[in-house]
Amino acid sequence: MRFSQQYSAAWSQFDESHRAIDVTKTKNATAQTIPPNADALVAIKSVRRSGQKPTDRILPPRGSEGAIQPETAEVRYSVLVSTLFG
Repeated sequence: MRFSQQYSAAWSQFDESHRAIDVTKTKNATAQTIPPNADALVAIKSVRRSGQKPTDRILPPRGSEGAIQPETAEVRYSVLVSTLFG
């Protein structure tokens, strides 16, 4: 999963029951379904909060509305980035 895809992914693209992230904007214009590993799933679930809309980003840019708190952001972002990008 490309860096830009990770940071632009919305909750509507994450299918928890199928353990997959649907990526529609790709370099070659072909949609992909990415199965996150177990660590990535834990990290994704850890940043989910009640009241989020399907259009909200899974990882909003730091400092933006909806971003996770700085004291927990560093650990969660780094875990998610390392597990998705390995």
